[in-house]
Amino acid sequence: MRLNPNNTKTNGGTNLCFRKLPLVIAATFFTGTIFQGHAQESETTSSLDSTVVEAVKPAPRPAPVRRPAPAPAPAPVPVVEQEPLVINDSWNREMLSELDSTELELINATDLATTFRRNPSVTVNGGRNQGQQIFVNNLESTLLNVTVDGASQANLSHHQSSTLIDPELLKRVDVIAGGGTALDGPGALGGSIKFETKNAFDLLQCGEPVVIADAKQPVGKSFIGKQPLQYDTKEFGGYLKGTGYSNGEGARGSGAIYGLINDNWGYLLSGSYTDRDSYEDGNGNTVPNTDFTSENFLFKLSGRSDTGHSLDFGYEYFSDDTLAYDRVNIDPAFLLATGRPLGLLQRLNSQRRTTTLNYDFNPEWNDAVNVETNFFYTEQSFERQTSREMAEVATFGLDIRNTTKIGNFETTYGFDYQDKDTNSTYAFRAPGGNEQESIFGAYIQNTLPLNDILSLGFGARFDDYDYTDISGQEYQSSDVSPNVALTISPFENFSLTAGHSEAYRGVGIREAFFPGVRAPDLDGEESETQKLSYRYDAGMFYSSGSVFKQSIDNFLYPNGARGTGSLGDIRNEGYEFEVGLQKEGFHASVGVFHSEPEVLGYDYPDDLGMVVAGRRWVADVGYTFENIGVTVGWTAEIRESVDEVPLPGGGPFPAIAAKDAYTVNHLYVAWNVPTCEGLSATLNVDNIFDEFYQDHTIYTGSGLASPGREVRLGLKYQF
Repeated sequence: MRLNPNNTKTNGGTNLCFRKLPLVIAATFFTGTIFQGHAQESETTSSLDSTVVEAVKPAPRPAPVRRPAPAPAPAPVPVVEQEPLVINDSWNREMLSELDSTELELINATDLATTFRRNPSVTVNGGRNQGQQIFVNNLESTLLNVTVDGASQANLSHHQSSTLIDPELLKRVDVIAGGGTALDGPGALGGSIKFETKNAFDLLQCGEPVVIADAKQPVGKSFIGKQPLQYDTKEFGGYLKGTGYSNGEGARGSGAIYGLINDNWGYLLSGSYTDRDSYEDGNGNTVPNTDFTSENFLFKLSGRSDTGHSLDFGYEYFSDDTLAYDRVNIDPAFLLATGRPLGLLQRLNSQRRTTTLNYDFNPEWNDAVNVETNFFYTEQSFERQTSREMAEVATFGLDIRNTTKIGNFETTYGFDYQDKDTNSTYAFRAPGGNEQESIFGAYIQNTLPLNDILSLGFGARFDDYDYTDISGQEYQSSDVSPNVALTISPFENFSLTAGHSEAYRGVGIREAFFPGVRAPDLDGEESETQKLSYRYDAGMFYSSGSVFKQSIDNFLYPNGARGTGSLGDIRNEGYEFEVGLQKEGFHASVGVFHSEPEVLGYDYPDDLGMVVAGRRWVADVGYTFENIGVTVGWTAEIRESVDEVPLPGGGPFPAIAAKDAYTVNHLYVAWNVPTCEGLSATLNVDNIFDEFYQDHTIYTGSGLASPGREVRLGLKYQF
């Protein structure tokens, strides 16, 4: 599944920083010397090397096709068989969990919970959309680096979702669990989640791919494994889609138009609107105030050049509106039973506005140059519209990198920068909660094949944080975070990777809505991850797995509600395994994940930032009937129970809340109508046996019940 060594040493102390930094400078100087010498060579066309390094940007990867895409209508064009990818990069890619658009279309994903349903180690709070929070290895996404098209996503509030996403136009989602390489950005203590949306060229592709040779990265072509593929391209297209819901009755409408302005430029314009009522749980009881409306708008302008230039400009707007008490993800009955205030019942509006600009230059004739740049500006906000309480975060950032390849050696080096400003008002605190944070990072990541069966990946990044809290106190913290991984491939289709990595997050913004005055001389957080993983892919049969050990030292409480300093050190150990079988139209897989995080010296491991959840099993089986264009599948999730652990000395809440076991089953059907080109339908029956359950990914036993049976019918016409 994923191997992501990430391990951290020291924080704000600069002594250790400067002991580590010469290693990074030396590696960068060595790389620059090679780069300069290579650039002076005569311009010759180079063919693709067998080593493909995917750590720069998540380009299409060779992960086994475990679950087929919605069944294609019969087509006379022959499918081009792909060679298995030869993975020489130590980081590619046992540590990576990947979702692509075809899988999301198959399950007709409508929210974060359905998006990650079939990934055992990635879970999402049950209940209402607005309370959904992502957990990776049972650590909350607030400990990860989360981006949308490269734009960093901040944490708005610990009681609601801060990741506002419409899954319909996602091209891919990459999850690196447990820390990663130097390329995963600042503050990736527990790993990273990278959402990437489609552009015009993605949607204008049609027909079956054709393998081309002797090309580095031609226009309008994508890479799968080590072979570049070319698709036929339409000049104009679009789609209209409607989805109806039986539980939380309502509907969703969406559509897009996309086309070519000329041979090198394309545009995409899409929008969606959802209106749903409150849903019922598995006992048939309506969960109050879970009705909502949401809308999404996406515009992209994309350019491609035969000389290796590419540019993407994007703007996305997402808005969500619902009726809620103060704690969106908590059952009001629990609050009343424990004597805690509900707050006002009022409209809650959440928004995200993201502008991105990506420019890449990858000339076919020069392996020393593969420049990738990302600039972004994103605004996230929510407002309680009666009390006028609110929080907002504005983030500007950039990432500039180059990849140089000399034979089988590949090195990526660059720098990134982020500037964040928050503003919040809260009824129980004086107005004017403003924080500022700036982060500068420099990094290098290398891949070096040692021989036919061994490959070494190594790198480091330096991060420097400047932060001003709501009282005007200023903090400076910095550190260097190295990583190393060794991959051995003793026989065909099998690889084993052992890795260690570190990550660092300085003192800075943790939550926009509820900041606090931090203790003086506070240090940042340091993480370490050790992971041993394997991957076997023989085409028909595949298997992957990992065991890991994570630590996050000097864990800072995620908001200003409790304490101003460190709560202690997080320790997290676990495992994840998956086996699968695919032959012709049949596929089947089963995966299991378990970990138990704790904070040394803190009584509530079920608190903010992590969760104690039962062992999770996910099984999936399906079959594609190519002659009629139908895919039918079944997904089952089994969650084992968690026993209650009393609080030492007693208290109003247990140290670990008891959580019941449950089994939830889902049916999915996708049909590309053969007699009507462009027409497709999806039928999803979630929680088919109407199981009553509460998802385990909530930091107490206080969360909302998850939805009961839901029938979701979608109809799409694409032209």
